[in-house]
Amino acid sequence: MHGTYNFWLVSLSLIIATLSAYTVLDLAGFISVLEKPKLKHAWLGGGAAAMGTGIWTMHFVGMLAFSLPIPLGYDSRLTGTSLAIAVLISYFALNVVTRAKLTRIHLTMGGVLMGLGIAGMHYTGMAAAHFLPGAICGAANGINAQWLATTITLFTLAILTVTLMVSRFDARTTFLRGMADTLEDLVRKRTGELEGALRQYERTTHMLQLTRQKMEREIEERKEAQARLEQEKDEQRRLIHELEDTHVQLLQSEKLASIGQLAAGVAHEINNPMGFVNANLNTLRSWVQRLIQVVSAHESLVGRLDPDARAPFVAAWKEADIDYVRDDNLTLVDESIDGAVRVRRIVQGLRDFSRPGSDEWSIVDVHAGLESTLNVVHNEIKYKAQVVREYGPLPDVECLPPQLNQVFMNLLLNAAQAIPERGVITIRTKSDDETVSIAISDTGVGMSADVASRIFDPFFTTKPVGQGTGLGLSVSHRIVERHRGCIDVASQPGRGTTFTVRFPIRRNLRGADTYASRRSA
Repeated sequence: MHGTYNFWLVSLSLIIATLSAYTVLDLAGFISVLEKPKLKHAWLGGGAAAMGTGIWTMHFVGMLAFSLPIPLGYDSRLTGTSLAIAVLISYFALNVVTRAKLTRIHLTMGGVLMGLGIAGMHYTGMAAAHFLPGAICGAANGINAQWLATTITLFTLAILTVTLMVSRFDARTTFLRGMADTLEDLVRKRTGELEGALRQYERTTHMLQLTRQKMEREIEERKEAQARLEQEKDEQRRLIHELEDTHVQLLQSEKLASIGQLAAGVAHEINNPMGFVNANLNTLRSWVQRLIQVVSAHESLVGRLDPDARAPFVAAWKEADIDYVRDDNLTLVDESIDGAVRVRRIVQGLRDFSRPGSDEWSIVDVHAGLESTLNVVHNEIKYKAQVVREYGPLPDVECLPPQLNQVFMNLLLNAAQAIPERGVITIRTKSDDETVSIAISDTGVGMSADVASRIFDPFFTTKPVGQGTGLGLSVSHRIVERHRGCIDVASQPGRGTTFTVRFPIRRNLRGADTYASRRSA
């Protein structure tokens, strides 16, 4: 009697183990910084449930992947006991490794506990398996193993995803609560200073009533106090603006991370089968050419036969419409190859657009970034506008490629959305010795001077409710500023809009600081 393993279920158990490990590592870092005991124990319980369920599911799906030619079932009580062992040991292991001071002894204890828990869960789960030796085939208990594995996997993935999302949300809430406490302390401090200034003002008023000779000096002190108040007010406005910018950047960072993970995953899943399709199509083309040569040779041989012998071949030839098939075969194969190349180009664009390392500066080709972005937004633009490229010679620039691609995507989508029916989007590039310039123009509805002056403000949008967040151009402005550059807008109502992005070729270029300071002035 021989057993076999289901490749897909084995792969599924590996994916579950990877996701569980990632979730637990993320939770361990978060739990270790918690100070409130009740909150920490609650998160330890949730983390243990997620970790234990992930380990148990990985093991159970792996067991389901092993199939025998006889029915195989599992005792529900022992199976539940193996799950409880995994969760319980996960709780103690997390409690050990998330302490404020982590030593080698703690690490050793955590490793021993996890080893004992996994071993106990494994052998308890194996003990839960039972089968009928006299049976020939079939699934035990009438349950399909793949269906059961898929159901358990989906439930476990849901638990892990919810746990990860809740931990991220709680971490962000803790951060914002700390910022709010800081602002409250700052306001309390400023209020105390204002109260002191008010008491000083009252003393000054009393002194003015006693002597007129000190009037000019007291008035001057009042003016100075007011100047200090105005300065403090400006400082508070600046702090509030920085807080808003920080909030916007956090939102955008999470959005880019999600898009990057999704796009990279989709690109990987599409690229593998397309490699087989492309290779098979090229092989098919060579085979079709050989078949056409054989058909041509057969046609010449049939032509040498006498009319009676040739008649059946001619009738079959016409019925199959061989002339049309022969002429159309290579065209069909070539069109299929072109389509496969187009898909691979789109996939490459997705991978270039969403490549990781958003905080790593690198030397890239701006035109390649524009083309990758155009591939990504092609479906949004193709029905609205014709894209005209007027590329000038550009050197490779030092930048953050994913963030710069995000700027291009925001500007291209805004241009397409500004065109009511059918128009033209023009992309112009040029450079000088120190900077590069990218201008994106559209033939859309344009905007007034009042709207253009506020277009980069956070949460400002002219779109209907529900069709825009008002963050795209604000985030683009911040990204360009991070590149020590600037972004300008020129627009006329009814005649279209042009956004121009300029930034230095290199971060450490001698003129970069002068250029950035000149733009901010």
